[in-house]
Amino acid sequence: MTPSATKEGKEKSFVRRLFAITLRKKIVLYGMLLLLLPNIAYLYFSSTEDYLLAGQRQALSHSANTIATMLHERPMLFIGHDNDFLSLQDEQPLQISQSNTPIQLDGSFTDWQAPDLKWQEYSGDALLEQSVLYQASSLSFTHALSRHEDAIYVAFDVVDDVVVFRPSNSPSIDKNDFLLLVLSNDEGQLFRYMVAPIESGWVNAYLLQDNQLAYLPASLETRIQGHWRLTDTGYAIELRFNQNMFNQKLAFAIGDVDDTQSRDLNYLIGTNRPKNVDSLRPVINVLPELEKALTSLDYADSRIWILDRQKRVLAVQGNLNDDVSLPLQASRKAWLEILHHYFLPLYKFVFAELRIQFDDEWKDSFSIDSPVVDLALTGINGVVTRPTSNQKTQVLVAAQPILVEDEVIAVVLAEQSTIKTQRIVREAFEYQITITLLCLFIGAVLLLVFADRIAKRIKVLRNETESAIDSSGKIIKAIVPSKRSDEIGDLSRSFHQVLKKLTQYNHYLQNMASRLSHELRTPVAIVNSSLDNLELGSDNQLVYIKRARDGIDRLSKILQSMSEATRLEEIIKNNVVEQFTLNSLLSSCVDGYKMTHENYEFSLELDTNEHEATGSADLFVQMLDKIVANAVEFSTPNGIVRIRLFSKQSKTCVSVTNYGPLLPENMRGELLDSMVSVRENTANSSSHLGLGLYIAKIIAEYHGGLLEIDNLPDHSGVIALVTFN
Repeated sequence: MTPSATKEGKEKSFVRRLFAITLRKKIVLYGMLLLLLPNIAYLYFSSTEDYLLAGQRQALSHSANTIATMLHERPMLFIGHDNDFLSLQDEQPLQISQSNTPIQLDGSFTDWQAPDLKWQEYSGDALLEQSVLYQASSLSFTHALSRHEDAIYVAFDVVDDVVVFRPSNSPSIDKNDFLLLVLSNDEGQLFRYMVAPIESGWVNAYLLQDNQLAYLPASLETRIQGHWRLTDTGYAIELRFNQNMFNQKLAFAIGDVDDTQSRDLNYLIGTNRPKNVDSLRPVINVLPELEKALTSLDYADSRIWILDRQKRVLAVQGNLNDDVSLPLQASRKAWLEILHHYFLPLYKFVFAELRIQFDDEWKDSFSIDSPVVDLALTGINGVVTRPTSNQKTQVLVAAQPILVEDEVIAVVLAEQSTIKTQRIVREAFEYQITITLLCLFIGAVLLLVFADRIAKRIKVLRNETESAIDSSGKIIKAIVPSKRSDEIGDLSRSFHQVLKKLTQYNHYLQNMASRLSHELRTPVAIVNSSLDNLELGSDNQLVYIKRARDGIDRLSKILQSMSEATRLEEIIKNNVVEQFTLNSLLSSCVDGYKMTHENYEFSLELDTNEHEATGSADLFVQMLDKIVANAVEFSTPNGIVRIRLFSKQSKTCVSVTNYGPLLPENMRGELLDSMVSVRENTANSSSHLGLGLYIAKIIAEYHGGLLEIDNLPDHSGVIALVTFN
């Protein structure tokens, strides 16, 4: 067999072993059924989460109903500071806070500390006019309104990269940065005012002429006072005017000029361009009585809104992000906490991330538009679920109408996130999975130990069976029967009985071969003595005598070949191991071959390194004689026989090459077996039993080598290769 064929066979054998369904693999596959347990736990906790969320919906609806019941028949709570919420219109309102102390007009916002103060941002989405491409760094601002007694305070924190003041000698007041303020009085008259200072400091407003197409000053309005202060990012404006100057509606805009030469207006950002009183923005008060009423209620992790019939916010209490980040309290074993800690990376990888904090779209809203609010305004309560910005948690929203004389005057809106419920379920599920995985691990270890013990017993039985018979099929020892009462022990005892019977049968065959050999030698001796007597006869008798003697020689050679392998095994068993040098041994052998085979040319190629072998030099020579004899017999007349000694991949190799007939393709894998020959049926071929290469293979294996025979790559002859480790 060639090296390539041997390698291919080993690779196929490895693949078969790799994909073989062994006993260990079967037990592991059955054990994997235990992985269904976490899936069952997941289904159970999913159902539990649904039940908990349903309970949370009912509790939230009950809370909203409780608040609405408390506010029923109390309409005075919804009226505040000359601002009847029922008269306001459906425009986006401006919210005004209530300040307990006067606000100092100094351009700083340190005294704008009302708890219900709302700052609203204006940027590119509030552009009213532009002449260049908008950039947020060029102009944006935040705005707030506050009230103290009869004074109204307006604040603007403006981001402006270039602040341009009005020239002191300029008749125009709109060729610079400015604030446009539009108010209306109780008679429905519209007044426009502009603040355009020449420097930072105290300012007054200019009343503009009644011309919507231009900003022409009519007179200085001293009732509107304030302070314009430069800041690191732009400027700040604080203004104050009297309550009687407007009827809860106003509009404003900030104009930005950056080029001091052309003084063209780049942007105008604000609420709107009011043309009449109805186009102004309504201003609503946060009702302090409602705020106090809601503050007295304690609903953890909830937010309560009071909305008017136009869905505008009258009061709000609570925060959805409060307290949800606190750890859940639970008493568990220390070892369970430690295991859960180590399994956390796995849970984060398998399960979606549960974000505790999220962006609240309804926070700081002045009005809320939702289907559940529309339903409550018709007198029907309801509970809906709205998603959050991160899409990983949800917010439950319960709406309950507030009735005065069976008429809906407001709506209670209660909100609560599902994070805490999800955390409770998630944490319980994680700890349950931790315990399940621990049980699975212990069970898997026990299964593997059990499978390993069974596999080892089977492997021991296999090894005993293989070692009981040698490579030639001879039974050399018996199997020790197992004393265990299980199936593997019963199989071991069965193998013991089978090998015992086979041993008896082999002894019978060996005795029969000995007797047959003895019986053949006796007639051969009789024939041989008779032929000796006939040699004294006539010439014709001599011809028959010669033929008879040739037949006797053949019989002798057959008997010699049949017993040679058996004698070889005895020689190997009793041989004394020695160390010898292959270089000198091959040189001596080749010299002898040249003398015994004068009609053939022998070529010897030795490696420069000395190669040592351990075994028997005589047996090695016998192996080489068999290989060379085979090469000579199959060489062309007067052909060349090449013998090489070389190293290959740290192994010692001896090759014998002859040029002549090739090996048959269907016999290449069997030539080293016993009693196999590919010689033609000539008159001289009957004495060859095909034992030469078989004996050579046995000797090679005794020396720790491997004998292979194959055709040369160029198909010019045959090579026999012996590789030693």
